[in-house]
Amino acid sequence: MDGYVISGLFLLIVLYVLVFMRGMNEGYAEKDVADYRVRVMLMLAKTGQGKPVDITKMEPDQLNEFFKDFLVVFNEFQAKTGGKPITMDSVQSTFPIDFLNEYNATIVK
Repeated sequence: MDGYVISGLFLLIVLYVLVFMRGMNEGYAEKDVADYRVRVMLMLAKTGQGKPVDITKMEPDQLNEFFKDFLVVFNEFQAKTGGKPITMDSVQSTFPIDFLNEYNATIVK
């Protein structure tokens, strides 16, 4: 075979491997996001115990424990996806209110 043909085949194989590996990483990221969402929903279910969760009406100690639980879940998610961990100072701004609203809408139905 000609050197150009071999080089071309090698280049195609390398490109295929790169595209294939990229697709695998996206699959893992989607799984990690789904796992994170499930863990947050389970945390909300534990806190709500079958009732809607209203974080504005929680006692300070209960709210602090709730955010500590979220901090652990979020930082584990960040570790899996290569993100930066957060501290307790930024937990309120990071909390996914959309998940809370979805949980409450499910409970009200």
